[in-house]
Amino acid sequence: MKKILVPVDFSKASLTAIDVAADIAKRSGASVTLLHVVEEAVADSYSISGQGHPSSAEEARFTAELLRKAKKQLEKAVM
Repeated sequence: MKKILVPVDFSKASLTAIDVAADIAKRSGASVTLLHVVEEAVADSYSISGQGHPSSAEEARFTAELLRKAKKQLEKAVM
């Protein structure tokens, strides 16, 4: 095994999966890649404040905020 892909949604189970994958990788010399998917905001999405049909600027801010939070959680998960 050379590569391990771990999908992460920051649930307790997925954080445990990171630990297990890291342990397996250490023993086998494999690399671990974490995958977290953030859906881009579109016209039918809700804004960060819960309002429907955000403007383009709101969509960009909402998506940027989701990405910022995901990055923070990923950094916390791998430390």
